[in-house]
Amino acid sequence: MIRKGLGAVLSVLCLLLLWYGSLWVKPAIVHSAPGFETAGGVKPSAAAAEFNQTAARLYSHVQEGNIHAVKEDLAAAVKLFEQGAVQGKLSVSGIHAMSEVMLELEQVTNNVKASPEAWNQAAARFRLAADSIANPQQPMWHQYYKLMSEDLKRLNQLAAAGSTQEIRASAALLRTHYDTMRTAALISRSESVVAQMDSWLSHVEGMAGNPESNRKEMQDTLTFGSVVLNSLFGKEKDESAMASFAAGGSPWMTEFGIAAFIIAALAYAGYRKYSGQNPWRSGI
Repeated sequence: MIRKGLGAVLSVLCLLLLWYGSLWVKPAIVHSAPGFETAGGVKPSAAAAEFNQTAARLYSHVQEGNIHAVKEDLAAAVKLFEQGAVQGKLSVSGIHAMSEVMLELEQVTNNVKASPEAWNQAAARFRLAADSIANPQQPMWHQYYKLMSEDLKRLNQLAAAGSTQEIRASAALLRTHYDTMRTAALISRSESVVAQMDSWLSHVEGMAGNPESNRKEMQDTLTFGSVVLNSLFGKEKDESAMASFAAGGSPWMTEFGIAAFIIAALAYAGYRKYSGQNPWRSGI
């Protein structure tokens, strides 16, 4: 039984290490040459600015509830995107992420009465993603750092003395804020950094939804969340926080340190599962 459990843990570790190794193979960024233009003669910078203006206008129309105007704005944005100049400023993963956001926006716009909240969130995702292309140095999605830091602080407080229901609700709020800016972050940051946040947040949600979770373990995970968050937003203090992993402040070593923590946490969960103490089982 012990051998079976250890074998399962090793299998989980191997799969996770292979998964993380695949993140190092990043798609090449499609950099536009200074004189690059589409068939229509539109330069990438000008196209990105127009695309961003269209997204801003669309977002305003969503707030007004003007479905007809939103559909016109979305059609104009799709046309701009298909011309290629905007895509010239994105990586392959960025192109896919933006395409998915526009498709989702089209779907919820056609069914807005069923979920007005989903409509607003999809418009916000599109707005932030378009802005991250036009304003790579100071994108709007960076404003979410303070918001998500406050979410994390609240979660830490609840982990110490809150109910499972409060912790679950707080984790759901963090997820909502992250999902709103995730596409914008994927356009601006490396896939591995975004994947680290995905993994860490999924682990937190698993602990938050389980009444039997060890509160001390949860607090440790949440404390480390500030490192993951700093890495996602490109904050300088993530380097000092990971100094033990990267004496020279090497970015790839920082990423490795974060991934190592996540792998260890998930492996521990796998061990408990195969030893008959599954931390993911529902107690409700």
